[in-house]
Amino acid sequence: MTVCALFLTVPAVYSAQAQSSTSQTTASMSTSTTLSNDTLRLSLADVELRLLRDNPALRVGRLDESLAKGDVVTAKLKQNPQVNVNADIGPTGGERYNPNSKQYGVQYQIPIERANKRGLRTDVAERATVFTAARIRDAARELLVAARFAWSDLQAAHASLRISESTVATYERLVELSRSRFDARQIAEAEYSRVVVERGKALVERDGRQLAVRQAETALATLIGVSGPIVPRDTLRPATRDQMSYDSLVLLALVRRPDIAAARANADVAAADQKLQDAIAHPDYSLSFDYSMQQTIPLYGVSIQVPIPQYNRNQGERAKAAVRQTQARL
Repeated sequence: MTVCALFLTVPAVYSAQAQSSTSQTTASMSTSTTLSNDTLRLSLADVELRLLRDNPALRVGRLDESLAKGDVVTAKLKQNPQVNVNADIGPTGGERYNPNSKQYGVQYQIPIERANKRGLRTDVAERATVFTAARIRDAARELLVAARFAWSDLQAAHASLRISESTVATYERLVELSRSRFDARQIAEAEYSRVVVERGKALVERDGRQLAVRQAETALATLIGVSGPIVPRDTLRPATRDQMSYDSLVLLALVRRPDIAAARANADVAAADQKLQDAIAHPDYSLSFDYSMQQTIPLYGVSIQVPIPQYNRNQGERAKAAVRQTQARL
């Protein structure tokens, strides 16, 4: 049940750890002691802090979240108006230069977005930010689960090694005792040889346990990105088993797992993008206010430009958005 809980949720401390100040991290890490130049003695909390702080994938993911927030700012921006200025004051055709007989003109053009495109762009960007944040939380959850499994493997390897070392010490004493009894002709040589063979088996078992410890240390060190082996400061604790039914576990996973939240957010992004692509099919207008001077006569006018969607109605992007929406629902 404890393993299930690891897969179901991200620890609540993730957000605080990911946003903690350097001084807090340094204070926590100062509790670890160095056994040698390349061996670290760390607690599980130290390992998790190092993982959340230094893991390159999480650091890049946090930058992705900042990029997504920048997309929200961009989506909220309105289109810029445009000013067109024209002047025809140069002498032509051998005529005498007379500025008053030439033309001047200024046009101020205001783009008008239709079909709520700006609001739909903002909605897509905001939902994409939610998706990115959930994806980062899920990456952190997977790393923490891997770290806790590696931590448990390392502690189990140390515990097995201690048992093997105790067994070897017991057989060493037993061999000494059996040798004394054999020299005193109290036991047969076969019985003494059997004890020696068992001691050899215990030594082989101890060597295997030592190798398992080195492998577990290397695996954990590789996971958190340090070069030296790690010695745990914590000890294994009895696992607590919460009495939860299968249906309760499924419900908890649906509510709290960040990968499921990311899948829902991705579906929301796809649905919002479908609306946006449908809206882009509606052409935007441009409203223009004109002023011109023609042969000393000022003229004023208003015009509007309306694209005719005869050919391009955003068919391709609308079809792609429909496919992405179907993918997100699968």
